[in-house]
Amino acid sequence: MAEKFLAEYLRLSVEDGDIISNDTKAESDSIRHQRELIARYIRDRQLYPAIRPLEFVDDGYSGTNFVEVR
Repeated sequence: MAEKFLAEYLRLSVEDGDIISNDTKAESDSIRHQRELIARYIRDRQLYPAIRPLEFVDDGYSGTNFVEVR
């Protein structure tokens, strides 16, 4: 049987901008909070216990600065 994955998609909030210094950006609070909420939701409901989560993160990109790659 093929291995199954649970896809988790985290995306930057427009209001979130965590510039540390010299334009270095830490992981945004929005991404961290989304990760915690998704993990808690899955854990509390005991969803997909045998399926490994696969995380996709768009930190630093939003609908306002997304560039299509061809």
